[in-house]
Amino acid sequence: MTAKHRILGAALAMGQCTVKEIASELNIPEATVRSTLNNYKPYFSVTKTDKGLRGGQVQLWEIRSEMIDDINDEIATSATSKRSGPKVRTPSSTPELVTSDDLNHYDPQPSSTLILHLVRRLLASSGVVNQLSLPHGEGIRVPGYDGQVSALSPVLYIPNGDSVWEIGAGGDPRVKANKDYSKRTSSPGDVELATTTFVMVVSRRFREKESWRIERRAEKKWKDVWILDADDLAAWVEN
Repeated sequence: MTAKHRILGAALAMGQCTVKEIASELNIPEATVRSTLNNYKPYFSVTKTDKGLRGGQVQLWEIRSEMIDDINDEIATSATSKRSGPKVRTPSSTPELVTSDDLNHYDPQPSSTLILHLVRRLLASSGVVNQLSLPHGEGIRVPGYDGQVSALSPVLYIPNGDSVWEIGAGGDPRVKANKDYSKRTSSPGDVELATTTFVMVVSRRFREKESWRIERRAEKKWKDVWILDADDLAAWVEN
């Protein structure tokens, strides 16, 4: 098991803990622990305490309850997967779980899983989704739509009725959106385009997202076409 996964395992087992406590438990440098925890900061609740030397404050790290399954999956698949965990640019002065700047700077390969998990959590907590199919764990590698959703009513980031979701991390958002849209439009499988909304999610900022959506909607292939970028995801998390 890599040092990263040993650190995550220790954090899971210890509950609320400090960098120093994990480093001492595993006998590894504090700098290694701190770097790993910062890379996985969206998974944690972080609070400050007066336990530090000379009256200074130290951070207490605790895995968020809704992220425990994801951490377990990360640890369980570490022996067979060569993919590293999400390396994100974490905010140092803002209290938000994740910001649009964080999302916009995610490394594409390791962060695709994190973006997918984030969207799945947001959908599941919306209160309007009655059917939700997004891959989890090893299911991420199974071919097909990234997600299929059915909502009882529309809300700000979820269309009413049936929708299919494609999710991409990193790269040029227009290239990714065009590629996935063309692929699913030409080969939709058993999905009925006329009654289904196509939702494209990109982790980068997409300045021309509205013009892209208008162009795709004008083709009248799908019931509707939506696109969410880093700013939309960050606002969704905040709300």
